[in-house]
Amino acid sequence: MQTPGTSRTNNTSPIGATLPSSPEIFNTDQGCQFTSDAFTSRLLANNIQISMDGRSRALDNVFVERHWRTVKYEEVYLREYIDASDAQTSLKRYLRFYNQARRHQSLDRRTPAEVHFGDVAQTSQPRRLSTGMSHQ
Repeated sequence: MQTPGTSRTNNTSPIGATLPSSPEIFNTDQGCQFTSDAFTSRLLANNIQISMDGRSRALDNVFVERHWRTVKYEEVYLREYIDASDAQTSLKRYLRFYNQARRHQSLDRRTPAEVHFGDVAQTSQPRRLSTGMSHQ
């Protein structure tokens, strides 16, 4: 799953993994970070159509909202980043964990990578961690 604020060039994910395809449509709310020229130009440069929810339609994007809530409570609020580079490094590590090692109840205890890539994900999966919260 593509996360808000990122785009793929040459079929690579934000963490560098080779992906089978890029999204055709990217859906967001109308927050200023998603309507900025910097953000929308990256999508358009990669031939990704932009879809925005109507005002006050938070439930239209409930899955993405839930994802970012999880990122904040399992990563961001637990850390004191030194600077933007430290935050970026830690978030990349967490998102790799979230997608490749963290089991999700809604996915029948599978990882997003297992669901999306199937058996291919098994070869690039990091060491499984003993707790659902730790990702270092």
